[in-house]
Amino acid sequence: MLSAEELSHRIEALADQRVSVNEFEDWFRDESRDVHLWGDGRLNEFVDAVEELFSERYFERLPNKDLRCLLQQEA
Repeated sequence: MLSAEELSHRIEALADQRVSVNEFEDWFRDESRDVHLWGDGRLNEFVDAVEELFSERYFERLPNKDLRCLLQQEA
């Protein structure tokens, strides 16, 4: 099960470019599925913030470099 700590570690890997944005997004999508059903408040807020940034990436064309930076700030 996803934890806030694991999500932070994965964001660090993304920020350090050890994984691509697409790899992170695929992992995140799989791991955060239905988190609102089983996650605690802190994890749910964290996941919501990450999802919001991915929405900005797609709908507002947020560059990957900026996405990495903003995700790192969330972590």
